[in-house]
Amino acid sequence: MSDNDRIDSNSKRISIFITANAIVWGAVMIGTSLVLKGSGYMDKLLPILGGGAGFSVVILSALLIRKK
Repeated sequence: MSDNDRIDSNSKRISIFITANAIVWGAVMIGTSLVLKGSGYMDKLLPILGGGAGFSVVILSALLIRKK
C-alpha cells in the first residue's frame, strides 16, 4: 500500500468518524429535548450536551487528524 493510499484511507476513516459522531450527538440532543420538553431542566442541560458534542466532534477529530 502506497503512502497516498494510506492517507486516503485515513481521511475516509476520519470523515466517517466525524459524520457518525455528529449524527449520534444530534440524536442524543433531540431525544433529550423531547424528554425534557416543558421541564425546567432543559435550559440547564442543553449547554452541557452542546459542550460534550462540540468536544467530541471538534477536539477529538482534531486529535485524530494530528495523530498521523
